[in-house]
Amino acid sequence: MKKLVILSIIAGLSFTTLSAQDAAKTDGAAKKAEPEKTEKSEESEKKSKFKLPSFISTEGADLSTGYRRQRLFEIGFAETQLGLSNSWFAFGEVLDLFTGFSEDFNINQFLSKGELAVETAIYSKPVSAKFRIGSLFTMDLGIGMEANLFFNTSKATIDSLSSMLNLTKLDRNDTTALANAFNSLNVQGDFYAAGSAFMFLNIGAEKSFLNKKLLVRAAPSVYVPVFYMPQTDVHLNTDRSDPAWLSLIGKESAGAWLFSSENMTAGMDLSLETRYAVWPILDAGATIDNIPMVPATMRNKKTYEIDIDYQLPNIPYILDNQGMYPDLMDKLDDISMKFDFNETNSANTPRKVLRPTRLGFYAIIKPFKSRFLLIRPDLGCSLNTAADFSYFNWGLRGELNLPVLSVSGGTRLFESVWSQYITLVLDTRIFEFSLGVALRGPTFVSSWTARGVGLSLGFKFGF
Repeated sequence: MKKLVILSIIAGLSFTTLSAQDAAKTDGAAKKAEPEKTEKSEESEKKSKFKLPSFISTEGADLSTGYRRQRLFEIGFAETQLGLSNSWFAFGEVLDLFTGFSEDFNINQFLSKGELAVETAIYSKPVSAKFRIGSLFTMDLGIGMEANLFFNTSKATIDSLSSMLNLTKLDRNDTTALANAFNSLNVQGDFYAAGSAFMFLNIGAEKSFLNKKLLVRAAPSVYVPVFYMPQTDVHLNTDRSDPAWLSLIGKESAGAWLFSSENMTAGMDLSLETRYAVWPILDAGATIDNIPMVPATMRNKKTYEIDIDYQLPNIPYILDNQGMYPDLMDKLDDISMKFDFNETNSANTPRKVLRPTRLGFYAIIKPFKSRFLLIRPDLGCSLNTAADFSYFNWGLRGELNLPVLSVSGGTRLFESVWSQYITLVLDTRIFEFSLGVALRGPTFVSSWTARGVGLSLGFKFGF
């Protein structure tokens, strides 16, 4: 009995010792784990407390909003873009042309620049609207007009005009040099012109998929051509039929179709866009505008006769024959230039008309993974059926978004015209005003020398 009691005491002591050791080990482990748990939780708490400023945060801005906070409804007025450029005259020199030549103005300095290219472009949306239908999709509506006009002379034409002017500066006493210069002169060249103008109504719808990573937009349009002149080429040649004159002549018929509500049908085309958030810092997208569906038909054709006659006195002939024909001496300083553009015919001739089709690819780079700073490179092409040309397009733009102000700027080559531009957008959520200015030109270098200018503006209201 005593042995059993002693054994029970020993067993109890052993159990107590082991329990104490286990408890000690458990407490030690808990103490060791406690500091690690506390450090991690403190670190996570610090991270949770850090928050980007509201104008850098991505909250409320997703792919479908164009990276700006979207209104439930907005209406726009007077969204307009105007552009004009040429390859010869800077802005100050254009003022000289319209206000009278300055004392040091010399036309030869412009003739030496080679071919003359002139273009104008207009895009206007007097009224537009956009509204969001819950979380389903966004609708937009726009009524507007776009127009463009191109004019180009070949380098041979400019060289010929320059040579003819230089002949008038030769020494009239050196009849041999004058005769050789006039007899060897071969004047030729050509120029072309093209243009179009359209009114349109478009209705667009866009929707986000894949948790707002993918945006798809479709916008069918109905358009009405107002003016359409396919490319017209005029070839210039030398005429020596009158020995007293050296003439540069050119004659050509040009056809142009004009708006008439009774003799035309509207056309339809479709524009598509898709954009995908590849990574948090990169989105990639593609657009194709004005996919032909139903061509418009114009029937009110006007035919115009272009008649050019640039006459220069044949100085050697006049000097050699002044005794026989004294009245010829009165023509020594005469330079005559005639340019007639007269309507010769009007007919009901059908013509199918398409708007320019444009394909583009772009990326939107977000260094801060937000709308605070956006960098957008573009690459694409255009097909203009009026000018019978295809164009390579390229652009690079940067955009900085602040709480109420957005500033963007960049360089762009669009349908053979370079532009350097900057745009300011004031957005108070209820009211938005945008204003942009640009320098334009036919080459990258000339676009920095004010060979052309551009202006854009727009107003929007919403909530």
